[in-house]
Amino acid sequence: MSKKTFYRQCRLQRHNTETVSWIPSEFAKVGWVLSLKDKEDWTHDWKVLSAGSEHEGKLVENQAHNSGNIWEPSALLTTRGNK
Repeated sequence: MSKKTFYRQCRLQRHNTETVSWIPSEFAKVGWVLSLKDKEDWTHDWKVLSAGSEHEGKLVENQAHNSGNIWEPSALLTTRGNK
């Protein structure tokens, strides 16, 4: 049986930028400074400002998978327009 991974949703700050990210619980400690990886590269010096409650990895992974990339255009076309 594989070991379960747990995550915490954290508020992070780097320079004058803040973001929210799911971080493995072992690294989600207020005051810790982390490096985050996006699709292409690592960004360093993210300070953990707060950490939420712990959630099982499968729940977090499913949520991330279902969310998709909000910056990519949708494949759905609509004819609603402004009315």
